[in-house]
Amino acid sequence: MHKQRGCMKSSDSVIPVERIESKIYYIRETKVMLASDLADLYEVSVSH
Repeated sequence: MHKQRGCMKSSDSVIPVERIESKIYYIRETKVMLASDLADLYEVSVSH
């Protein structure tokens, strides 16, 4: 059976959900993530 695209079980996640959720901010009722936080989650550098 094929797995649906974009549908992951929590056990398939590489980055813990709690760590991702702690990086999400609400600005004017919109969920946003800072580029630096996103880069930190994926362990890459942010180019300026």
